[in-house]
Amino acid sequence: FAALLAYSAAALVSDFMAVVRNTLLALLSSVAVNGQDVAPCPGEGPRYGDYRCNHDSTHRVCAQLVNPETGKPLAWGSA
Repeated sequence: FAALLAYSAAALVSDFMAVVRNTLLALLSSVAVNGQDVAPCPGEGPRYGDYRCNHDSTHRVCAQLVNPETGKPLAWGSA
């Protein structure tokens, strides 16, 4: 019984440390990304007023899909 209790305590500590580590990594990566100055994105709309794509951890891609001069889709990949 003592061995099972010791294993359970060790597993609990290990799981707790994994949660702490993952939480800290998420916080640090969020600070690193949001702390960078990001150029205005031509594909971002005016909802935030600054036309940048770094307002939260779910929006990371800035893509221009349409030629602003012609209004036609840009070619992606090999032709």
